[in-house]
Amino acid sequence: MLVPGYVHRRGIHCGSTSMRNALAFLGGEYREEDLFGLGEGLSFIYVDAQPVPPGVAIHGRSLDLEVVLARRFELQVEVTKTSDPEEALRDAENILQEGRPLIITTDIAHLDYFDSSTHFAGHVVVLVGKNEDGTYLISDSEFPDLQKVSRESLLRARNSDLPPYGIPNLAIALSGKPKNLSPQDWIDAVVSCGERHLFPGDPLKGIPGMLRAAADMPRWGEMTETPEFAARFAYQVIEKRGTGGGFFRRMYARFLAGCARATGRDAFSNLAKEMEKIADLWSDLAGNLKEASQDFSPEKMKICGEKLGEIAVREERFFKEALLLFT
Repeated sequence: MLVPGYVHRRGIHCGSTSMRNALAFLGGEYREEDLFGLGEGLSFIYVDAQPVPPGVAIHGRSLDLEVVLARRFELQVEVTKTSDPEEALRDAENILQEGRPLIITTDIAHLDYFDSSTHFAGHVVVLVGKNEDGTYLISDSEFPDLQKVSRESLLRARNSDLPPYGIPNLAIALSGKPKNLSPQDWIDAVVSCGERHLFPGDPLKGIPGMLRAAADMPRWGEMTETPEFAARFAYQVIEKRGTGGGFFRRMYARFLAGCARATGRDAFSNLAKEMEKIADLWSDLAGNLKEASQDFSPEKMKICGEKLGEIAVREERFFKEALLLFT
């Protein structure tokens, strides 16, 4: 059983790729970078006490990108979560029987095909079929073809609750036809993202979270038993792990360029150029974190913290300017 009409395509980031493919299934064709921005994906999340290695971590995308994006297109959105993995799997099979793909979150350490021992419970994929042998078919942004996963693997991967993205058995089913976006929809996405980044209401998110992480970095050696891994993981989530480089900021810069085309507002082109410069700062920080992971010391992490603090100031200035332009 394979959802008829679903086309698998690789992409940059798991969440925005899954949404691009799901929207295409419903009749909407957009660039992945534009969907990332329209879903208000740019963010910052600091995890200062994770129960598994690396112990402390930073992340660069919002927790609700997929739902925000679906609602921007005025789709019908069914979000389900349960503590019972068997119930979640039965519900998922019902969606497949209806001929609909299902967006789910997984922990990569539990996926048969994903050769990783690092736990990350926020990997978004699309469940698109079930084989006669009882295995399931996954559309994963990291791979050129559909991936086969065992029932046991899928149950474990979906049931992970590790922070910040781990919501056991989270599933998102979409239906309806994506609306045609107006220029104001693009503007609203930037304004809302800026407001959330500047005023997140959580000291571990957005600009406050960046400043908190910057202050903590010199103490990461005391905060986790695996500080070298923490520095390496931070480097990887900035440059390697499905971010498009520059901690998602390069993707967001391309979205801002798309805003200029969609709205006819030249100011977006200038914002796109500034966001590219901010992405370069993130890549520079990633280099320092990589160096610290190879020869860890509080002094090297102090430099990382100082650079992160400078980026926080730059991003705060960026979004304040954007709000002045468009509100």
